[in-house]
Amino acid sequence: MDSRDRHGPNDKVTITLRETETFFLFDLPQLTEDAGTEAGRAVIEENERYRRIMSGAGRKTVDAETQTAQLYTKTRGTYVGREERKNKATFVNNWVMHDAYRDEEKIGAGEPDERDRFKFPRDKPSELHHLQPEDQLAAIAATDAYVDATRVTLRILASKRYEEAQKRFAGLLRQDPCDPALELVYALEPLWRHENERTRRRTVSAFRWNPANGSLLAVGYGAVAKSSSPDEPSPADGLVLLWCAKNPSEPDRCYEFGSPVSDLDWSKSRPNLLAVGFYDGLVRVVDVSKKQLAVVRQSQRESSPSYEPHWQVQWWPMFDDRLDPREQLYTSNQDGRISFYPAKEAFASRQIFKLQRIQGRIPGVRRVNHCLGHDIPISRSPGALLLRRHPDQPDIYLVGTEEGCVLRCSTAQPQQHLDSFLAHDGPIYSLEFSPFCGKLLLSCGADWTTRIWAEGLDEPLLCFGTRMASVSAAAWSPRNSTIFASAVGNEICIWDIRRKTHRPASVTRVCEDTNARLRCLEFTRTGEQIVAADDEGVVYVIGLTGMPLPPFDQTQTLVEALRKALLTKPEILARLAKIGQPFGAVV
Repeated sequence: MDSRDRHGPNDKVTITLRETETFFLFDLPQLTEDAGTEAGRAVIEENERYRRIMSGAGRKTVDAETQTAQLYTKTRGTYVGREERKNKATFVNNWVMHDAYRDEEKIGAGEPDERDRFKFPRDKPSELHHLQPEDQLAAIAATDAYVDATRVTLRILASKRYEEAQKRFAGLLRQDPCDPALELVYALEPLWRHENERTRRRTVSAFRWNPANGSLLAVGYGAVAKSSSPDEPSPADGLVLLWCAKNPSEPDRCYEFGSPVSDLDWSKSRPNLLAVGFYDGLVRVVDVSKKQLAVVRQSQRESSPSYEPHWQVQWWPMFDDRLDPREQLYTSNQDGRISFYPAKEAFASRQIFKLQRIQGRIPGVRRVNHCLGHDIPISRSPGALLLRRHPDQPDIYLVGTEEGCVLRCSTAQPQQHLDSFLAHDGPIYSLEFSPFCGKLLLSCGADWTTRIWAEGLDEPLLCFGTRMASVSAAAWSPRNSTIFASAVGNEICIWDIRRKTHRPASVTRVCEDTNARLRCLEFTRTGEQIVAADDEGVVYVIGLTGMPLPPFDQTQTLVEALRKALLTKPEILARLAKIGQPFGAVV
């Protein structure tokens, strides 16, 4: 619109212009001056003065000594990538919102209090109101919140009874090595026993410590022994219990099966998976993170036709790719088959080796000539009782048979063995590599002896024996390289090669109140306790006292102890020196 239409034809408009305050948005001061100007000459004088000071002219210096901490610094940098964002859509109706906010404890931004984990939901009492009192108690006892609260309460009560033993198990109470009254007695003191009504008269077939939780023990039990009373039934079922050191009296998990348990093993990459082998030839993988029995994988008769017991069930890392964290399950059973279950396929077994009975004479110990020479075996394949993977060579494994033979096999050459020797005159019950020297092997068997072998030699280095009874188990100590333990009948023998070899350092009778025999024996991860189990369903956790301090160089101490024990056998020392390190300097 024209200004004349707004003010009229004769109106005057006055416009006044004023200077406002100046705002500097960016100021870049000049850092150089012209040498011919006053400012330039001032800059030249200042530079000359600084140069004289730095060169030492006109500066006072004093020579003095001082102690200044020298700090080493290193420049480091990092790069943080941009976080990826994605748009996602969802649909929520009124019913979903109603169910989400039905419980008042879910409303609010704060995290729930730790004590609220065991609170009973507020909507449950309305449902339990119509039940009878005994039904209400049963419904409450079946909830997860009640089970968790009961477990915590039982652990608190158990700590009052086993407080000192639990502290010793955890390493909080240890023997003072500087105590002047300390004596090397190699004594065993019982800490506690894992047993209850379900395990009575059941043979403990195997137990394994969890690799991620050092206080969690998985124990597999066989069938219930036959009762003397003809009216009492004797079910032939299996049982797996998970015992925890926080409550030695009650198990944390209880899994029942229709067949006796022969062996079990934890997965190292996934510690919540427990592989269980049974007498009927089946293998199951159980997820112990679930409160109820959750079988993740199970072998089928179509792909695993064996009906013989699986004496060994072990998780081994994959050989083809060492960067792959997955594991494969390897088994050995009574019909002489060594099989594995591939991780990338269905849970179907693949046979990699089949044992054959001894024909003729093989190197090793001498066998007793029996009077009866017309015994005819019912099977051409002996039972594969033991399966051990080589600690230094991942593709090599050893197999111990019921004939006492040890076979050295390779996964790269299936269906045949590389070498063999006779370790015992009868079934072999233990076969363990030394944790400090992978070329030494400890074995025990039904011929009343425990032997130490060297890889590459078909003659035992040392032989140990106490009485005319089979040695059911033997294990190296992970704390001291020269100490190992063996189970003979109902006694645990502690041997120290550095001290003596003709008799054990100590003999402790474990099953004093019963005539039970020990079946399994193993050191704990720290080597300060021993765990043993008998054929009556009792698991013993025993502490070691009066033990020598671990040597600085475990391998060298073990080699020197063998050298001292083999002074009367120079021919074995000469053969042992040809094996190489660490025995190259034995002679």
